[in-house]
Amino acid sequence: MTRKDLPLGQKTFAEIIDESLLYADKTRYIFELVESSARNYFLSRPRHFGKTLLVSTLEELFTGNRERFKGLWIDQSDYAFPRRPVISLSLELRAETPQIFEANLLASLKKIAQNAGLGDKVQSESPSWYFSGLVTALSEEANSKIAVLIDDVDTPITANLTNLKVAEANARKLRNLLATLKDPDVLPCVAFTLITGATRFPLHFGDSGANHLNDITLDTRYAGLSGFTREEFEFLFADRLDATLARLQESGQMDSGTTLEDLRAKIFDWYGGYNWKGETKVLNPFSILKFFQNQKFDNYWVQSSWPAPLSSRIKEKPLDYLAPWLKSWSVVDMVLTEIERLGAELFLFNNGFLTLDKINWGVDNSGKSQVRFEKSHSLKFPNWEVEKSYFRHCFNLIFGPDLTANLDRWPEELTQAFLSQDTQKVSSIFREFLAAIPIQLRSAAENSGLALIKPFLLALGLRARSESLESLESRRKITLCLEPPGQVVVVLGLRYQPKPPKIRDDSENKILGNLALLLLPKAIWSESLAALALRNFPPDKIKKILSELVDQESSEAKKNELLARAALDSFPASATNEALASLAIEKLPRDQLNQKLRSRRVKIDLAPEPRESEEEIDQILTQAAQEALKDLTQMDYTSSFGSDAREFIPLGLAIYDDGRHLKALFGPKTPQTSAPPPPASGPDKDLSSG
Repeated sequence: MTRKDLPLGQKTFAEIIDESLLYADKTRYIFELVESSARNYFLSRPRHFGKTLLVSTLEELFTGNRERFKGLWIDQSDYAFPRRPVISLSLELRAETPQIFEANLLASLKKIAQNAGLGDKVQSESPSWYFSGLVTALSEEANSKIAVLIDDVDTPITANLTNLKVAEANARKLRNLLATLKDPDVLPCVAFTLITGATRFPLHFGDSGANHLNDITLDTRYAGLSGFTREEFEFLFADRLDATLARLQESGQMDSGTTLEDLRAKIFDWYGGYNWKGETKVLNPFSILKFFQNQKFDNYWVQSSWPAPLSSRIKEKPLDYLAPWLKSWSVVDMVLTEIERLGAELFLFNNGFLTLDKINWGVDNSGKSQVRFEKSHSLKFPNWEVEKSYFRHCFNLIFGPDLTANLDRWPEELTQAFLSQDTQKVSSIFREFLAAIPIQLRSAAENSGLALIKPFLLALGLRARSESLESLESRRKITLCLEPPGQVVVVLGLRYQPKPPKIRDDSENKILGNLALLLLPKAIWSESLAALALRNFPPDKIKKILSELVDQESSEAKKNELLARAALDSFPASATNEALASLAIEKLPRDQLNQKLRSRRVKIDLAPEPRESEEEIDQILTQAAQEALKDLTQMDYTSSFGSDAREFIPLGLAIYDDGRHLKALFGPKTPQTSAPPPPASGPDKDLSSG
């Protein structure tokens, strides 16, 4: 069989078939869609994941041109290929304002009407009314029910996320358009509907006009509808693997002893891992095609699919987007009806940077029998291409060109420092990075240096796996396993050592705490108590507390108020008084405090706290780094690495206060002694480093 060329560029189904290009046969899924009684569908997938190709395939199917489907699965089925008119509409339109969006939408609909010879029969300047008239006129003209295909339906919303007023206004325009499809005069004229988008906003925004659509985004039956499944990959690209492996070995990207199985595993490691609820995992189709075109492992999809609003959101809330792994991909509600509540995890999931990891089940015991239900979903990075490229983009945006230049220099230097156990070089690189953290990130989290270590290592291209998450409630201890090139794993224990507070007795703290409540704005002391709650409450309790925000405006101030109230209700008075007392001393002028204290006839020493000497700080850091190394000796981290015999290098890294001081200590190298477990079979195993 002659090897087919790759369908590079935006190719329609007709172009792929007519030019005899490579095509993953999705017609079995399509048959199930068009033959089902459901008939009205909504599908969400990221950019460059085959949504437009799916729409063009359906459009060709409804023309009744069976010749183009010759040799495909549906041609062997009992599908009758009935002909019916099609309205195929792309909403990838200019939509900077609701007026511009409405004008462009109306122009697109009028063009469809003119091409169908119905320009004179449909008259309206309202896109919704025009759409309604177009559906009924097209159905009457053909004496047949029609098919409606709308692609990129959410673009008018997502392209304007930096201007929420425009995004919401465009969402209302979309709601009116989609509501037309269930109008009593229109619905009987439509035999099939498919609407696609990167997000599910048009389906759920407000009192959505699209609630008659069957959302198949997370339907296990259609998990392989877009992207390349394992079976499709083997069938389509088997004849390219030998030449690709030879080229990769020639260029030095893979060793001379690499096998085809190694290459397959590497491809799935880089470009696979996407999961839309089901056993079926798929590879990114855009990246796979570019990989075989260039015969090179590189960042393809992220580079081409980075959404413009993501950059502004990262700059606005850098820690939310740069270090969400601290929450271990906290569970999120997969459906939101308010655009302003679009958090980091859901935004990244909708845009393909995160994928489903696992389903978290709940149990309903209210009836006679126990019922399990899907309580929530956990998310993770799908593969190495996305994880590495995402953090590199983030660092470029947040830290600017000075640090970006070092991101090219540091990987090799840090790797060599790890392998040679050069504590001075390791300390120097980490210290240089921590010193570059912008002031707004330092003030956003007391241990921001610790929070950013893993994203930093990932941005450098080092595999960093979180081996121990048990300490994330306090967020002061983290264990990572790094895989520099070669057969070595660096096991990194990180400790955050806060600056020790000045000791005061409970009575003093109570007085100072009351002054904080009296003299400081509510927003300030609420934020302090909210931070106390976040450090000490388990994630489930935090989620339960914030669940009160479902029907309210979820501003940061409101979140802090709820968490602060919970802290006051749950913690001993000594703990909250201590936090508030420290806040009063930090925020209130000393003369104001002393005046208030004198009025209460209380004398408290409010002299500035003495600064620790460099020697004292070094002692604190040395002890913390030694404790981190001791923790590593009690862990069984060897089971995570199973393919080759490896050497483990333990490293304790302690960070003090704002990150300007740190200490790196290496422990003795240890070989892997336990027998490694057999690797999971096939490329569907979880190879992501999230």
